[in-house]
Amino acid sequence: MKKSIYAWAIAIVAVFATQFHADAVLPITKVGMIMPDNMVYIDMATTAAKNSVSKGGKADGAVIISNSKSVTTGESTAQSSAVANAIKKAGENEVKGSTVYTINQPQISDLVNLSKLGAKTIYFVNGADNVVKGGVYPAQAYDETAIPAGLTLTPMVQLEYPDAQQLIAR
Repeated sequence: MKKSIYAWAIAIVAVFATQFHADAVLPITKVGMIMPDNMVYIDMATTAAKNSVSKGGKADGAVIISNSKSVTTGESTAQSSAVANAIKKAGENEVKGSTVYTINQPQISDLVNLSKLGAKTIYFVNGADNVVKGGVYPAQAYDETAIPAGLTLTPMVQLEYPDAQQLIAR
């Protein structure tokens, strides 16, 4: 008799446990496996910028998404920008055809470098005027006379992302 009571109790617990588990966990379907969008990558660049600031660096962060689907982040240092550091980490060969996300409009030197290396698109949040106003980079860093004649520049697209905008707001 005791064995049958224990067996019933175990069966009841198993049924309830299965029911609660089924309600708490949803299977991942093809619809749930959506590719990350621009906001995910800008958020990654913003996190890199926050890390840079926490280490005493500039409010600048970048992410390079290469053709091989690798993700490389870069933070600014006293010597170079986040974009330049991300290029160093990724390797120049990984930049060709890549998409670059940075919280600040790239300095002209970075834009020229990305264009020469064959980056496909650059997404950024803070325009040059706000970057200069925020004290991240000087106005000379955006002097367009430094662009070599005949160079086709990588297209740039400005995005809205409040967390990145707040990093340089003054």
